Amino acid sequence: MIHPFKDYDLIINTNALTMWDDTRLNPIPSNYILNKVLTGWGATYSEMRYGRDSIIILPHLCQIWSKHRKHELEFNTFPVTEKQRVRHIVEYLNKSKGKNKKFLCTPEGLGKLITAIKSTGANPFTEYFILLDEFHKVTLDVGYRVNMSQVMKHFFLFDNKTVISSTPIQPLDPRFDSFIKVKVEHEQSVKKDITLSFVNNLASGFRDYLQNYKGEKLFVFFNSLNGIHSLMRDNNLLDVTNVYCSVDGVKDFERLGFDNAFSEIEGITTAKFNMLTSSFYNGLDIEGLTVKPDVLILTDYKYFEYTLIDPNTDAYQILGRFRLGVNGNGGYATATHIINNRRNAVFLMPELAAKKVRQSQANYELLSELQSSATNPFLIEEVYEEALKRLEPYNKLIDEEGELDWFKVHNYIYAEQVKMCYGHELSSGISYYMTALFNITEKDKIYLPEEFGDMSKDMGRYTKDGIKWACEQFKANERYQGTEGADTFYFEMVKRFPLVAKAIDVLDYEEIERLGFSQSKIRKALIKHDIDNGRLSHGLIDLVYAEFEIGYSYELATIKRKLQSIFKMFQLPAKAKATAIADYYEFQTYFAHKKLESERVTVGKIRIEDESKQRYKSVRMVKLLRKKHAAISVYSTRAHKSV
Repeated sequence: MIHPFKDYDLIINTNALTMWDDTRLNPIPSNYILNKVLTGWGATYSEMRYGRDSIIILPHLCQIWSKHRKHELEFNTFPVTEKQRVRHIVEYLNKSKGKNKKFLCTPEGLGKLITAIKSTGANPFTEYFILLDEFHKVTLDVGYRVNMSQVMKHFFLFDNKTVISSTPIQPLDPRFDSFIKVKVEHEQSVKKDITLSFVNNLASGFRDYLQNYKGEKLFVFFNSLNGIHSLMRDNNLLDVTNVYCSVDGVKDFERLGFDNAFSEIEGITTAKFNMLTSSFYNGLDIEGLTVKPDVLILTDYKYFEYTLIDPNTDAYQILGRFRLGVNGNGGYATATHIINNRRNAVFLMPELAAKKVRQSQANYELLSELQSSATNPFLIEEVYEEALKRLEPYNKLIDEEGELDWFKVHNYIYAEQVKMCYGHELSSGISYYMTALFNITEKDKIYLPEEFGDMSKDMGRYTKDGIKWACEQFKANERYQGTEGADTFYFEMVKRFPLVAKAIDVLDYEEIERLGFSQSKIRKALIKHDIDNGRLSHGLIDLVYAEFEIGYSYELATIKRKLQSIFKMFQLPAKAKATAIADYYEFQTYFAHKKLESERVTVGKIRIEDESKQRYKSVRMVKLLRKKHAAISVYSTRAHKSV
């Protein structure tokens, strides 16, 4: 379970409608961890309005552009995103002499902003106040935005600094030990009403919700492009729904001929049905609605792990997006969270997760010492270096300088805690109750297998059709190579399809086609290429990980057959045994009943199975829980993140 932040040094009781109206928090004090509790209380507005030079860090582009468009003329704001270069920032600084400078900046953009300010002769660390808004997002997002926490290296160099959130997570980073932990207690009610609906099939639960829906406008929060597309297609919603997602997500929808996908919500006329991914969960004001909408949150742990949300943070933030009304439920009519739990969910208790980090760190440091004392270049550069990259979880918890990143450590432990919330209906309900932020109603429904809806993955970037499409785009672009437009398009495609780009470079188009545009076959071919060319010393590990999937169960005979195939590829004399899987995975074993082919009888001229003589046998199954090592192939299938 995730326990709410309770260790406060100071409680501020207030009846102020906004932060600007409370003189104890205007201006925002320095060196605070501030829990404002109420979403939409105007923290960023207060800082933009106050007369000093400020840098406000916001986690998502949609928040930055929304606030900039709204306040540019009034407060002289300037957005620092991927689009802005150092010269653009310097131009703004030169034009803003005599005015307060107000930067709205992504976490990844702070470095170039500091460079720009320094180039004008100013000292950003003494002349600017820095506010890190939606502070909890540093911990939540660092798992997939690998440079997210780099902002903290600069943050602590500022003399005047504060972090703020409506849903803070108590940081593990010891640099926060000297900060004053403050909670704002509001006289107005901060609790939000929500219904938890537990189902055993999310697609069926959504279908039933839709059939009974009588409202005027619905906002569905579901962090899965595949899931969103499946639900729209199977419920005839493609023509009446807007989707709000990342820029890359918009391009994926356009590839399938869906034109109502947007990377921003401001200025867009919302539809009756609106579906949003995680970029729109926090800090964004959804305004201008003439009716109170209904809110639906979807979690499907059985099929889409990244749809898990934290009741302490995500759920409360989602319901705080709607700004219509201030009393009772705030800006929404009803809120429902449909949950498909995974009762056999595998997770680590926080204490065990922390222990694994310590053990992994000790092993990493020992290997580093051995590497530093080795004299053989091959051992230093290939064997030890590769071994260090495979040491999980520590290899994923260090920054670019090789130092422990506390936010990555916290994210590793936190991710296991979120999984705990969805192992059973009881744990989900208790997790919501422990936040003290909700009035909860619970219900459940069990569907029969014949009632199940399907959640296909045709939106996947690396489906066979997706890979084929990307190959065609790369090939068509080659004829214009060297021109500015073609080069820009190429680099955008490389960011979105890194696996395809590398495969074209290494294998060529004909080989990719021969492999049937299969992601798994392409990955294996690339790994074998690395092995044959001496780029991997332990390539056997990568091929095993490419063959088996975490969370799946396999018969011992299947494991043995797959391992023998890999051993044969490496010309290993050893005969594969199913127990060898223990070298690569942590697992659990159990027995299941396998249906055997039944006797067949003749009915008329047709041979059919005789169900009365159906036989089963008990088979030993192995469920793979987690990898023991890290796969280090450079052929990532994740689109690269940028500022």
